Amino acid sequence: MLVAERDIVAGRFVWRGRHRSPWRGIAPTGRHVEFRGMTFWRIHDGKISERWAEIDFVDLERQLKD
Repeated sequence: MLVAERDIVAGRFVWRGRHRSPWRGIAPTGRHVEFRGMTFWRIHDGKISERWAEIDFVDLERQLKD
């Protein structure tokens, strides 16, 4: 989902996949994972001039380690 107002665009995302390669020292588990995050972009002259992101890697790591 994307929302825009003035020069800011905000996106809320859900990523889903299978853990097939090492990630932050965690060997591949083959597990299906799902995690969420938000990204904000500031647009200036039709180009991205700034980007901020919040991604819930804590939840992803919990799914890989449980």
